[in-house]
Amino acid sequence: MKDEEIWWEGKSNPSKSPEVVPRDSKKTNDASSAWDSSRSAVLGLASGYNFNIYEQFVGSLRATGYSGHIILGVKTNLPNETVQYFKEQNVRRIEIGKYTYYTPFF
Repeated sequence: MKDEEIWWEGKSNPSKSPEVVPRDSKKTNDASSAWDSSRSAVLGLASGYNFNIYEQFVGSLRATGYSGHIILGVKTNLPNETVQYFKEQNVRRIEIGKYTYYTPFF
């Protein structure tokens, strides 16, 4: 195998960096150019935050060009401002209801 193939399989010196291809490159078989975020999903548990935290999280994802699904587990009875923002940003919310946090002993 060539060094490049071995590096990608994690079997050689990690100090050798992979080829960096500029976004405007004409290379069409690059795996990153085939990635479509609209077919992806970000899942998270985001219960108990105030509006500005939701706005930062969702807004930063959308600002990157991410167009996929965002699914958040949230507390019941969210403020109307947050519910409206989720609708505008196409965020699916799943109300998780009451929960208890504990630290398990290992």
